[in-house]
Amino acid sequence: MKPHTTTILLPVLLVLFLGVAAISCQEKPGSCPFNPLRCAIREPHKCKSDADCDGKMKCCDHQCERQCVPPEPEKPGSCPFNPLRCAIREPHKCKSDADCDGKMKCCDHQCERQCVPPEPGENTAEAPAPKVLSM
Repeated sequence: MKPHTTTILLPVLLVLFLGVAAISCQEKPGSCPFNPLRCAIREPHKCKSDADCDGKMKCCDHQCERQCVPPEPEKPGSCPFNPLRCAIREPHKCKSDADCDGKMKCCDHQCERQCVPPEPGENTAEAPAPKVLSM
């Protein structure tokens, strides 16, 4: 008895699709540049993930859309957990790790972004989502 074509073709297509999906979800090194804008009306995205961008470019929020931009270099370590979500934020003291001396990282700390000592771990500009505090 001959195997049905779809019985053989379906697993092959599934493996190919999952391989492409895994590759397209990989994030490129570096972090997105600081984007100070919070737009009421967003433009259509020019990219969906880093895989949509050429070379070392990353897909980031930039102005009022997601687009391919050069990444900011990231220092090792992760940002400490910040339990606060402030209704009124203070002016930022840094925009990216490049603004910080030595091993310090630019992280959300209390109600502003500032240079703080990193915690060991993966490079992350943001710590896990903190609890929202009501005042």
